[in-house]
Amino acid sequence: MRKTRILLGFMLVLVMICNVCFAATERLYLGSKTPYPYEKTEYTTPPAGYQPAFIYIAGRHGSRNLSSYKYDKAWFDLLTEAEKTGQITKMGKTLKAEVQKIIEFEKDKYGDLSTMGKRELFEIGKRSGENFKSLYATNKPIIADATYVTRSQQSRDGFLEGLKSTGYKGEITISFYEQGRDPYLRPYDIATKYLAYESNGQWNKDVEIFAKNETAKAMSERIFLQLVSPEFLARLDSGELKFTDTKNKTVIKNAATAISALYELYVIGPSLREDGLKDINMKKYFTNDELEMFERIQVAKEYHAQGPGAPDSNNISTNIMAPLVKRMIVEVDTALAKKDKIGVFSFSHAETQIPLVCFLEVGNSHIQYATTEEAVQKWNTADFGPMAGNVQWIVYTAKGKEPLVKMLLLEKEIPFAKALKPFQGTYYKWADVKAYYTKKVENLGITTKSSIDDNMRSLIEKF
Repeated sequence: MRKTRILLGFMLVLVMICNVCFAATERLYLGSKTPYPYEKTEYTTPPAGYQPAFIYIAGRHGSRNLSSYKYDKAWFDLLTEAEKTGQITKMGKTLKAEVQKIIEFEKDKYGDLSTMGKRELFEIGKRSGENFKSLYATNKPIIADATYVTRSQQSRDGFLEGLKSTGYKGEITISFYEQGRDPYLRPYDIATKYLAYESNGQWNKDVEIFAKNETAKAMSERIFLQLVSPEFLARLDSGELKFTDTKNKTVIKNAATAISALYELYVIGPSLREDGLKDINMKKYFTNDELEMFERIQVAKEYHAQGPGAPDSNNISTNIMAPLVKRMIVEVDTALAKKDKIGVFSFSHAETQIPLVCFLEVGNSHIQYATTEEAVQKWNTADFGPMAGNVQWIVYTAKGKEPLVKMLLLEKEIPFAKALKPFQGTYYKWADVKAYYTKKVENLGITTKSSIDDNMRSLIEKF
């Protein structure tokens, strides 16, 4: 009997270990809402005599709450209508209670960073201070800016708090760009051709066709019919019903859009568990195959709207990053010439982070695939622009030698564009990097001597 108890105890521990291992490796299919996936990494030693002299970080805001009263409103209204007409299921009532709890929780929090998001940025700043301690020990000035949106400013401030926790005591110039006057961190608000492409480009129809494939359609109906009756589904698909956000923009008009909206409620969940919503998990409404499908649909949209897009798109969604890359080049050159600052840190959104990575030709980020189906198999937003995602240029100098630079993506060393050859390991000659990207931005009509007003005009007239 004693041996049996010992054996049963051993088996229980083994099961618990396996469950922990499974949970740690379980894929959640969160796409661009993936929390920051930091993994500890060791940086390669720079060439002899070289020390860090300047850092430019362009980053996305951290994990956040729902951006607005949209998906939760549409689903609550839908389930209220279904309940009123007796067309809701028991599971639908469970979901309604959960959505109501989300709405109550999100009051006065929409768009703001979550606890997880604040920690993500604090830790990125802290690691920057620790990894480049000799540079920050000079206490020379730094610049930190953001977009007009609160969560990007919260991210900027969280990063700075983390940096200061390591002992940095230099002068910090803090700012944000005015709404509608931000050619660097929100060019997608200004670029005329891009705005037309985003709203009316052929890619919208391509993605709609992809999202309506027979497998996705069957999945949407299966999930939806867990929550409402077939009669309610028929009413929705016939056009009798539609459910909107606070601006009266239609969010749900059929089963497919309903489940896409439910997926949006699912993907934000992991960012909010520390803040009181750990008992709500929308995953129970989906199978893993279904989550993978709806992640692919989201990725398809982002591939075209923020990534390289189709071969015939003329890179319209990534070319708008030319002003920001110009600014990065100018800031590095100015810092090297004047030695007046040691860092510039800019915080924005996925719509900036993802196309920036593509413009810089990092990894396979900029590859244009023949079809949307191929793209979603080989390209994922989470690889380039998860929550708190960032690109870093670390510039190194040595007495009597030319400057070098290395690039980090999500704090990992990564090569520059394949056309560039490294000087040593992941270290490149700054002159080579500058020449390559300067040519790229100048070919798009952006010169390194252009002003913010020049860049505004270029975005309006050429992009």
